[in-house]
Amino acid sequence: KMFLLFLLFCCLLLSYCVSVCVGRNKTYGFTQSLCDFDFDYVVAFEDDFEADTLDLTKWTPTYGWATTLGREALLTPDNLYIEDGDLVMRSRRDLMYNFTSAAVTTMNKASWQYGRVCIVAQLPGTNGTGHGLWPAHWMMPNDNTCHPDRGEIDILEMLNANGVIYSTLHFNYETNICTMENESKFNTSVIADFDEVYHEFAVEWEADHLTFFLDGTPTIRLENNFDQRLNNSAIVPQFPHYLLLNTAIGGGWPGSPNINTSFPVYHRVDSVRVTQRVFEH
Repeated sequence: KMFLLFLLFCCLLLSYCVSVCVGRNKTYGFTQSLCDFDFDYVVAFEDDFEADTLDLTKWTPTYGWATTLGREALLTPDNLYIEDGDLVMRSRRDLMYNFTSAAVTTMNKASWQYGRVCIVAQLPGTNGTGHGLWPAHWMMPNDNTCHPDRGEIDILEMLNANGVIYSTLHFNYETNICTMENESKFNTSVIADFDEVYHEFAVEWEADHLTFFLDGTPTIRLENNFDQRLNNSAIVPQFPHYLLLNTAIGGGWPGSPNINTSFPVYHRVDSVRVTQRVFEH
């Protein structure tokens, strides 16, 4: 009898470990990361989110109403947490505030000028029920301006859970505000399984060019050139940038959620890694 009880205990323990210790099964859309080991590069920043809580020496959560990070959503602490080796940013409907969501940045804690920035993530929403969702991985200069030598690097943006991935460099010549009305060079890629598979969204940034990557494959290369009329030319930033990760809800570009938009949704980040050439680090 004691032996049978022991076997039952072992079975229950094994079942618990399969569901809790192992966690969610993850499928990746790539076999080699742009930020994998390279003799010419060193790791300048990394987080695999294996700790129980967010590492506040690397990240600063953003709470409250933040126009560009939340749009129509209030950013709240309960929507930002670590689970199964992921940084999770949850978005949901709210009776008081309509929508709540989450965002983190490395502002005032980590920034880089040049290098490779690789973010592995599973994006929120499902095609057909994600109107108004706007997840983004992007970089801004430390002084939050958009002078000609700075600009905004949008590694990933997706609207309305439609699987269309935007990778964009915003820059300008006369003002210090990054908008679509100034200069933008971008590429779009399509991934159908964004809500099931972890994909790598990355950028390689050097003094003379900026190249966006999806799952290790380059999607567009922008050459540094002060003549914006040339194809695939831009003003490549020459100033340290920090990283922002968020899911905005609504706003002018995707529009507000509608009755078909399903909540809650989860923006899961598996890892963030930044590597730089040895002489840049």
